[in-house]
Amino acid sequence: MASFAAEELVEGAPADAVATLSPAFKCTSGVARLSPCGFMVASVLGHRVYVRRAQDDLELLHVWSCVDAVDKLAWSPDGKRVLVASRERGVVEIFCVGDETWRCRISEGIAGVARAAWAPDSLHVVTVADFGMHLSIWSLADESVAVVERPKQLHGTERCFAWSGDGAFIAVLTREGGHDGVRVVGKETWDVVAEFKPQSRDAVSIAWSRDDGTLYIVEDPVQYEVLCYSPLGQLQTRYRAYENALGVTAHELAPAAPEQPPQAGMLALGSFDNCLRLLNLLTFTTTAEYPLAHPRRVGMGKLCEDFELYVEQNDGSFSPDIDTRLPTPAPALRATSQSKKDAESGTVRPEGVTSLEWSSCGRYLAALSSRHPTCAFVYDTGGLGLKSLVVCRRRATNIAWCPDRPRLLLQAGRLFFLELAAASPTGEETLRELPLVDKLRPGEAFQAHWRGAGADGLLIVSSRQWMLADVGGGDAPRGSDGGGGGGGGDDDDD
Repeated sequence: MASFAAEELVEGAPADAVATLSPAFKCTSGVARLSPCGFMVASVLGHRVYVRRAQDDLELLHVWSCVDAVDKLAWSPDGKRVLVASRERGVVEIFCVGDETWRCRISEGIAGVARAAWAPDSLHVVTVADFGMHLSIWSLADESVAVVERPKQLHGTERCFAWSGDGAFIAVLTREGGHDGVRVVGKETWDVVAEFKPQSRDAVSIAWSRDDGTLYIVEDPVQYEVLCYSPLGQLQTRYRAYENALGVTAHELAPAAPEQPPQAGMLALGSFDNCLRLLNLLTFTTTAEYPLAHPRRVGMGKLCEDFELYVEQNDGSFSPDIDTRLPTPAPALRATSQSKKDAESGTVRPEGVTSLEWSSCGRYLAALSSRHPTCAFVYDTGGLGLKSLVVCRRRATNIAWCPDRPRLLLQAGRLFFLELAAASPTGEETLRELPLVDKLRPGEAFQAHWRGAGADGLLIVSSRQWMLADVGGGDAPRGSDGGGGGGGGDDDDD
């Protein structure tokens, strides 16, 4: 029988909710995360962390108390431990799912904790102190700690460090004396095995290629530049798509796909000129360039002749006709007071590619653009160009591929589900709506996350609650009282 904590279950959840929704549970500030396998959910409510089984009766497995309010929660890659961070207290706490009595506390003291993340082996934790004072690597096995001085302070979701694919090395982007630097540290002894100064002005990201043969560094958006170095610091290439204009806005490395070896070295770059470019990290050449053009221009055949078009009409339905009138933008997309102030002051806000997502097979690439905020573009990087274009009435805020098949989740006020032909049982591409948002409070912001491979479904998270949804047509997880769904109502650092 399920055990529901009274302080966690959302009060007033309707008993006749949609069958695809699980009961809704309270959370604080939208902090709820799925385990890597997708069969457990950890959420935060106040100073407590709850872990539930994300299947069957949603059994409550653990309740842990923390020293203070939790700002960040992360599962270890092996799914055996949960990390929570309290930035106000400068404390990171770690709990073990398999051992109720085991716990670990990491304190940075007055240095504070700006970032906290797991190492790939699940036995080390990386913390970055406030103001880029130092980066620490803590061992859960022998309680040792390694320190790298002056890591670069980055904002948003970008990290100043990156682990190699085999987890044997960590590359840290540093900043000293107004200049960028890179330190490569070996995990075996935590010694610096390489140190060099890249030819960057103000780098904002560092990452390894899939074969660990290249470190690529992305320059800040003031100029378009990507620098590729060997792990020992030898410059391999300096890539510039154009000069004297704003540069890269988004980047994503293609996943390792054994069935498509060339794609494993492909880096997708989105920029302010509203184009996607594919940079091959094996040959350091540009293999494709995809402009994210206005739907009318695409429909006129200037960019692509064979693609699927879905245009949402004012009644909520979709039309595949390229000659169909484009939908009237919803009120949320019309001029705001901020945009009016920008117009009056002459401020020009940059536009371009805002989000990139590779499918798990490494063949399809989805993108969003601030220049066409209601559109979602899907490209076939196998040489076919634009494959699908979805035009919604509301702003497209999020895209996410299913972990094990080419199915795209699109969030644009409502949730839409684009299933490519390769994933469809009928062999035909389909687009349908997931009727889940109606059970949330109108206008309430939310995020949708795929469960892990083999655990079909979604985690729906708003600022005050979370719930599970089944998108495979089966029954959703159910509570002990047999009741369904959520209470009423409608992006993460590292």
